[in-house]
Amino acid sequence: MNSWTDAGEYFHDMLPRLFCALFCLLLFAPMTTALAKPPNATLIIKRDITCQHQSGPDRMLSTDTAQITLPEQDGNFTSSGNYTMKGSASPAPGMNGYQLAGAAIYKGAVKDEVLILNFGQWHYQGQALNNSSAAMPSATKPVRLTLEPNSSVTVKFSETTHAIPCSGKVVYKLDFKPETQVWDITLNGHRKLTYHSSVFVKQQGSKQLNTLNYDLGADFDYKLSARVVLTKKKKQWVYTSGTINRSTVDYDYFQNPMLYKVNNIFCQYCDKIEQLKGQALDGDILDDILILFWPTIEPVVIIDSQLNPDIKCAPGEAYDTCVRQHQKASTRLEISDSDFLQRTWGHHLPLRNGSYDPAKDDGMDPKIKKIKGASTLLLKYRYDLHRVE
Repeated sequence: MNSWTDAGEYFHDMLPRLFCALFCLLLFAPMTTALAKPPNATLIIKRDITCQHQSGPDRMLSTDTAQITLPEQDGNFTSSGNYTMKGSASPAPGMNGYQLAGAAIYKGAVKDEVLILNFGQWHYQGQALNNSSAAMPSATKPVRLTLEPNSSVTVKFSETTHAIPCSGKVVYKLDFKPETQVWDITLNGHRKLTYHSSVFVKQQGSKQLNTLNYDLGADFDYKLSARVVLTKKKKQWVYTSGTINRSTVDYDYFQNPMLYKVNNIFCQYCDKIEQLKGQALDGDILDDILILFWPTIEPVVIIDSQLNPDIKCAPGEAYDTCVRQHQKASTRLEISDSDFLQRTWGHHLPLRNGSYDPAKDDGMDPKIKKIKGASTLLLKYRYDLHRVE
C-alpha cells in the first residue's frame, strides 16, 4: 500500500478513527535517543503531493525538519525530527481538510562531501508508518545533497500503478554550516631606508677642506589588520575569505646634519594604503601555515628642499654644483618603499594564538642593518594572531 493513497482512503472511509493513524501501519520503530554531539546541519523537506480520490483530489502539503550530526569522517548517520502535514480533502460535510504531526526518522551516509539519504519514515502516535512511497528516500532511490550551504535537490514523481494515483514533488534542502575558523591578524611593521654620502666643506675662518659625512632617508611605519575565515572542505582547511579592517602608514624624512632646508614634504600613494580598509585580502593555507597576500602598493615620500644657506661652497670639482644648488629655489627628492608589502608574501604565519616574528625563522636579527652599497635598509615585522572562533 502507498502512504499517500492510504491517507486519502483513510480520511474518506475511516472518519471515526481520524486521529488514529494517517498511513497503513507496517513497521514499528522506537524513537532515537539524543545525539551525543550537537547537530551541525538541518535537513528541511517540503512536499506538495496530490492524490486523486473518487470524491475528488486531496492536496497534501507537509514539512519535515530533522537535525543531523555529520560524522567527522565518511560514515553513516541517523537523525530524528518532526513533520507537519495539512490535507485539503473533506471526507464529511462541514469538514475543511485535516492536519497531522509526528516524529520523523532519516538515515544515510556521508561520502566525499556528499550527504546520501537512503531511509525516511514518519511516526504517528508511537508507530512507524508505511514509507514505500517515492516521496521518501530509499536504498533504491537515494537522495544526494552536496555538503554546501543551502544545498537543495528537487524530486518529482508520479505513481499511477496504485488504486489511487498520486503525484507531486519533494524539495530537500540542507541548512549546513561548515566547520570554520575565524582569525584576527595584526601586522605592525617598520621600514627605514638611509642613504650615506659625503661632501667637502670649508669651515668658516679656515682654508682647509674637510669631509662632511651625512645621512638622509625616510621612515615608513605600517599598522595593518585583517579578519580571516578558514573553512574545512574534504577534511582540509582552505582559505575562504579575508577582509582588511585597518590599514595605515605614517612616514617621515630625516637628514643628519641638516644640509637642506625642507620646504615641503608629502607622500604619494599613502592614500592608496589607507583606502585598503574594507577591501578583500587574498591568502592561502599550507597545512597549518597561513600566507597573506597584501596588495603591493609602493608609497613614495617626496621632499622639496634647498641647500641650507649656512653651508658654504668649497673650491673643487663640486663647486659649480654646490653653487647651482644654492641658486635653486627648490630641489625635489623622492624616496620610495618598494618592498615592505611585497615581502609579506613570503611570511609563513603559524596558526596559533600569539606573536610571530618572521626574522626569527630566516635567521636575520631585525636589529642588524642590512648594508646595500651606499645605503642601509632596516626592516621589522611583528604579527599578532588571535583566533576569534
